Amino acid sequence: MAPTTSTKIASLIEGKYCNSIDTGDKLVTIASPTTANIQVLGYRIPIVSTSVKNYSVDTYINDVYSFSTLNDGSELIVGSKQDIVYAATTIIPPAQGLIYNNDTVSSGGSTIFLKPDYDGYSIGNDIEGLYDAFTLFGQLYLYDQKNIYAADVDQVTGIFNTKTLLTSAPGLRYIATAPTQVYFLSQFDNSIYVFNGGRTLDKFKRMTQLSPINSGIFNTRDNTLILDTDTTFIWVRDNIITQNNKLPTQTSLKYYDTVDGIIIGNDTSSWRYTYKQEIGSEVVPLSIQLPYFGFNTDEKSILSEYTITIYNELKNKVDIVGTVYGITENEFREQVVNWVINPKDYSNGGYARIRIQPQVQRSLGTSLKLFTNDKIILVSVVANLKRGENALVANTRSR
Repeated sequence: MAPTTSTKIASLIEGKYCNSIDTGDKLVTIASPTTANIQVLGYRIPIVSTSVKNYSVDTYINDVYSFSTLNDGSELIVGSKQDIVYAATTIIPPAQGLIYNNDTVSSGGSTIFLKPDYDGYSIGNDIEGLYDAFTLFGQLYLYDQKNIYAADVDQVTGIFNTKTLLTSAPGLRYIATAPTQVYFLSQFDNSIYVFNGGRTLDKFKRMTQLSPINSGIFNTRDNTLILDTDTTFIWVRDNIITQNNKLPTQTSLKYYDTVDGIIIGNDTSSWRYTYKQEIGSEVVPLSIQLPYFGFNTDEKSILSEYTITIYNELKNKVDIVGTVYGITENEFREQVVNWVINPKDYSNGGYARIRIQPQVQRSLGTSLKLFTNDKIILVSVVANLKRGENALVANTRSR
């Protein structure tokens, strides 16, 4: 006759690479349950550097540790776990395949709040709707593609209490978080907006003349925001924007924020764009053109010279091509100058200055373009500019 007394049995997986937790007891009617009359299936795990003997399904009988089942189905008693008591918990792990986002998880049509520093959450600790979550100055914010909210979440338990509306931000897409601001993308005009924790968003840069932005990531080591487009990388550092073309092999890319800086990779290769040139690396050519500078519509400016300061840590020989563009009332002018900077041209600190004097100094607007295949830092470009006379249209050109 089968016994009628119920015995509490609980089996769970717990370890460095595991987070499966049983949230209750099974009641079985087995007389004196032991490893001999309880069958617990082991579980398959990937090959890792840690010994597979550390991975097991632990079984508790009447809330006290009894035995462990290994990956191959064998059973043993782990001495260090003896006398450990099982306590049912209401904290459960997220399902596999969900997207993690700054201590939250998106699941179906809801956002789950995780327990701090733990891969699990309290049952029912979620809110309806899908939110991007980001932390700025220690405060957690939520964004639902319409509004930005300040979230009140317990710092110890991770329990969500309430959210407070801060500002409206319809149609934007969350890009990345920096130490002092958060970046959003407006796909309407390919512009970047920033949020600094207040009641408004500010337009940072309009990039209507650049390729449409797909995504972005910020790295504190590089102090850089990188924006991905279909054909280029856009770099934002210290509010200076630069761009370089992707290589033919740089397709299906993913971006990783690491302690060593931003790593760009796909299934075949990875790339880093570093400040210092490393063994085997190649220098990305520098090509920069300044805006056209001038005064009022019909007022000429007098540009006596451009003074360019560069820095080269190793004081290497450098070739630079400079082009000055000028617009007068009658024509468009272009002047090209080639500079060769030799090691003796640098100061003790590694700085060098070059100058270019436009052939036509009076114009309605001038612009300077610089190009080099060598590694330099462009420190400054100074235009010695002053006001000139009003431009006069020739009689033959007037109507």
